[in-house]
Amino acid sequence: MENWFVLHTKPYSERKVARQLERYDIETYLPETEGEPERSGTTPIPFFPGYMFIYLDPGKVNPNHWRFTPGVRYILKYGEEPVVIKEELIHAIQKQIEALADRRQQPQGRFKRGDQVRITSGPLEGLVAIFEGPAEPAKRVRILLEIVSRYRRIAIAASDLEKVDVAQDKPQTKRPRRTRGRGRPIHH
Repeated sequence: MENWFVLHTKPYSERKVARQLERYDIETYLPETEGEPERSGTTPIPFFPGYMFIYLDPGKVNPNHWRFTPGVRYILKYGEEPVVIKEELIHAIQKQIEALADRRQQPQGRFKRGDQVRITSGPLEGLVAIFEGPAEPAKRVRILLEIVSRYRRIAIAASDLEKVDVAQDKPQTKRPRRTRGRGRPIHH
């Protein structure tokens, strides 16, 4: 009976292994997502680095086809038996990858480096930070948040931010003191 299994590969060998296994008519699934543009350009990167999925019937496929393929380390096992991955999990991963790709297509250009942004949801809701740039994974961005008189870099979903209108959000300035205390006026 055909099932999904997980193959552990050597680093950066996932695509090469997938191509080799497809030559033996073994169905493969390598979930990939876009990396940071400054690091990987437009080349997709594996969502699970060092792992990929194969769909086969172990009784019908020659184990040497996947066991001794260059770049393959081993098939994921529990005890002596290979771990069977349910079809529903594969579909859920595919949906998540598609959702990440859709979110990545949303315009991130509404913020530019140095903009003041307000966090709109989560435990930091209402705090104002400085937008720094995109981060991984997917549609997360880096912001600088002032905590205890120091700026800390935080990754947050871009959808949880809104741009702050600096003129409107300017803190109320204190009115100048009129007395020195005990009713003694200050003469300017």
